[in-house]
Amino acid sequence: MRPEKVALYGVMIALVAAMTAIYVPIPATRGYFNLGEIVIFFAAFMFGSRTAVIAGVIGASIIDAIFAPHFIPATIVAKGLEAFMAGSIALAFIRASNQPIIRTWAFGVGGSLMIMTYFFYEWFILPLGLSDSGGLGAAVTEFPFNVAQVLIGGTVAIILAEAIQRAYPRIENLRD
Repeated sequence: MRPEKVALYGVMIALVAAMTAIYVPIPATRGYFNLGEIVIFFAAFMFGSRTAVIAGVIGASIIDAIFAPHFIPATIVAKGLEAFMAGSIALAFIRASNQPIIRTWAFGVGGSLMIMTYFFYEWFILPLGLSDSGGLGAAVTEFPFNVAQVLIGGTVAIILAEAIQRAYPRIENLRD
């Protein structure tokens, strides 16, 4: 593996962790609203699914280990699916003339998978004893926070990706 990729993975993991640590607690599930999706989607758009999956899964899981360890299994699946789909879609259409539309579609698909994963995890798995919270009520309570997290994260990531791609076109040399 090239040293540039190792450095990129380290920086992206640290950024996901830092942005995930900026959070608002959701008492119903003992989960939290955070800004980590910004970096996950940015990594997916700029570097591809491998970088986004590594950064999203590891970075978000580190913060879960500190604030909400009962969410680690869901985070691994949710952030992995989200990053993989967003990165795969974004890079499959990299030469498309309207990148913001492709990236919007990419974060919509990836983000939907993240939202559904957490919803079903909170509804079915948390009540099995991983946490003293959970159930359908908790899943419904957290649902709008997860939607907002995806919408904010995807929108900011598109703006960042467009600006950085124009200012630093050589960044594509780091793509997966």
